[in-house]
This record gives sequence, C-alpha cells and structure tokens, in this order.
Amino acid sequence: MGADANVICLGKFNKSLVDCLEYPAGDYEHVKEGTPIITTLFHCNTSSQSYESSIALGVELYDFNTHLIDIKKINWDLLQTTFDSDEIDQFRVLINNEFVFMFRPNY
Repeated sequence: MGADANVICLGKFNKSLVDCLEYPAGDYEHVKEGTPIITTLFHCNTSSQSYESSIALGVELYDFNTHLIDIKKINWDLLQTTFDSDEIDQFRVLINNEFVFMFRPNY
C-alpha cells in the first residue's frame, strides 16, 4: 500500500508567523491575533519519504497513538536530510510559538 504524509500544525495566529504559513501573506490580512489556525509542513509524496519522515519525527507511520509529535523525540539530523532547511526553519518558528503538531499519513 502506498502512502503520502504531511504534518498538520495547529496554533494561534500572530503576524510574525505569516512567512511560516502556507497561504500568501495577504490572505492573513484580516486575521485577528490569537485566532486558532492550521497550516501544513513536510509534504511527503512517496511511501519511502513518508516512512523516513515518520522516523525523523519520532512517530510510527501507521500507529495513530504516536502521531502527536513530541519535540523531544525528533531526530533533527535525519529531518535535515529529508527536508529543506527553509521548511525546518519554519517548523522551529512554529515550535517556538507553541504550535501543536500531528503527523498525518494518507493512504
């Protein structure tokens, strides 16, 4: 069975985060500070990339019990070989802004 995956990020909006979010900056023009928002990161298009990213993020690909990402379990070295540095920088900004992250496999 093939799988793709991504990470859903949930947190509170503030204007300093616009560059880390997936829509163009203008789409956030009227969003109030503190509004709950979601965005996605780490889009995987193949089963092998999905599997590798799950290991890097400290979750089991097909075990929903583990899909809430624990920042302490992230293998940062492996994550850096899997995704580009810009996306990892965005992830770090969202972490520092107390976002919650869920690994989401799609199969």
